Amino acid sequence: MKENEIAIFIDTMEDYNDPWTEEEVRDSNYMSMSLDDAIADRKSCVFMRDDIFATVAIK
Repeated sequence: MKENEIAIFIDTMEDYNDPWTEEEVRDSNYMSMSLDDAIADRKSCVFMRDDIFATVAIK
């Protein structure tokens, strides 16, 4: 990911209730990915998290 794409990543993740700071993005492995790959990977993690939360809430 390029420096000028960090804000796009942050804005996109906010749409999925997954807040990030610029510093967190810079310190993450997502900086070594393309923006599209980083968003796809993180969305997958968010969906897994939400599935786990839903499963726990049911029990």
